[in-house]
Amino acid sequence: MDLPITADAAVAETGSLSEPRIDGDNIYWIEGRPLEKGRNVVVARAADGTIRDVTPSPFNVSASTSYEIN
Repeated sequence: MDLPITADAAVAETGSLSEPRIDGDNIYWIEGRPLEKGRNVVVARAADGTIRDVTPSPFNVSASTSYEIN
């Protein structure tokens, strides 16, 4: 059975990535999450490929606010 895919359904889960930073072998970025009411979180990818949220729920990071990696 074919299910119709609407434009709204196609973009509902599409987030955004911005403000990438590299710190040694780690990569950080701000990720927009439309399914979490548009919340933005800092996400980290470690050298071993592990990806984790740095910003705990329900906090929101503004993409217009710079962040530092310590």
